[in-house]
Amino acid sequence: MDSTIPAWQLYGERRVFPDVMHIERIVDRAAGLEWRIAPHRHLALHQILFLQAGDLQLTVDGQGMQAAPPVLVNIPRGSVHGFRFSVGAEGYVLTLPADDFPEIFAADAPTAALAQPLVIAAPAGIGTEFARIADLYQRKSPLRRLSLRAASVGLACRIAEAATEAAQSRQPAGR
Repeated sequence: MDSTIPAWQLYGERRVFPDVMHIERIVDRAAGLEWRIAPHRHLALHQILFLQAGDLQLTVDGQGMQAAPPVLVNIPRGSVHGFRFSVGAEGYVLTLPADDFPEIFAADAPTAALAQPLVIAAPAGIGTEFARIADLYQRKSPLRRLSLRAASVGLACRIAEAATEAAQSRQPAGR
């Protein structure tokens, strides 16, 4: 892999990953960076971006594309990715330490669709799930870690199902 591409924990941060998972609104990081996240990678982290409003130009592993909301962008660990959002874009970025979620990211996991970068239309209601995880993330509760883990696994399963359905709908009939 190209050593000139920065490898971060969270974008621009070198500190140890802070929690069982991380979620933030797009505006919280992108607005302070003029809505541009330069190409980078995460060696141990898997990210799922949900764009709820605004426009997105992205590159993933050298492939450029545009995405219109509502859309999900799945970024496996190690994938080089960068974003340019329209001013005021809304949505979330969920970050999961891949090794801590083997039920999602192990090679034989039933969520194998998440092993590849993908951009798919967001299923109806997915924004509510991201907002719920963001709310749980801010809470102080003895069940916080377990609740975040359960909600993150559930969300990843829903996205893997949507990705599988999207791939099947692109297959020619009879295959």
